[in-house]
Amino acid sequence: MPSQYFERINFFNGLQTDAKDWQAIEKYHNEKRKLHNLRSHSPGIVHGLKVKAEENGTGYYVEQGVAIDGSGNEIYLPNRSATMSISKEQYGAGGTIYISLEYIEELTKPRDIYNAKEQCESFILEKAKISDSHEAPDNSARLELARIHLAKGWERVDNRIATGHIQHNQIDHDYRLVSGPNSHLTVLKSQETIRAGAEKHYPIEVMFLTHPEEVQHRHYIASAHHATEEKDARVSWKIFSKREKNYIRYILVVKNEATTDGEINYEVRRLF
Repeated sequence: MPSQYFERINFFNGLQTDAKDWQAIEKYHNEKRKLHNLRSHSPGIVHGLKVKAEENGTGYYVEQGVAIDGSGNEIYLPNRSATMSISKEQYGAGGTIYISLEYIEELTKPRDIYNAKEQCESFILEKAKISDSHEAPDNSARLELARIHLAKGWERVDNRIATGHIQHNQIDHDYRLVSGPNSHLTVLKSQETIRAGAEKHYPIEVMFLTHPEEVQHRHYIASAHHATEEKDARVSWKIFSKREKNYIRYILVVKNEATTDGEINYEVRRLF
């Protein structure tokens, strides 16, 4: 998150500019875009970027796609990647390898500097770096695309069979993060003592219907648990809605399933 206010250049006729001014313009737009990405989207895969095994089983490639990392950078792979070989010298003993994606920048297109006998790169190329390692990515600077559980002495890697469980030496996409809306707003959060076997009702929100004739709903996620970890610490919860003429009332129901009274923490977040 930026630690100071945003500042953009104020153009006027006769303004003299230099490289620092143009760099400030670029920085302004980049930081604004990153701020939007950070606050509106969670890091992960936006589209595509599936890892596929090469036919000969000695490597893999990544399909075209886009992702957002933990700094708000948009990582774009415009075409299918080159084939990446899986080194038997490095991974012959087996174990899990992680295939990851990373945002990098590269200076390119050198040009002559005016009135000087030297050159400087005139563009910054935003690239997607693909790599593999035994080290799990942090899913911030490096995003997991897939993992492969290699058996000792493996001979080849394959794509996962859609109808079967994941096997050794197959490409596994189950653990990669999918980018989504980062708009989970906490609308209810508290703690209360609930008697054994009793349930409590907590109003969440009232949604007024702008078009009562249409089907409209809000979506929530909820959690509840005992404040102390006791042997019989059981709790259940649900959310139900009650529609009136021009509004819908949402209510959380929490029940202490334990045989003793307990302090129950509960929280509800609105998805959208």
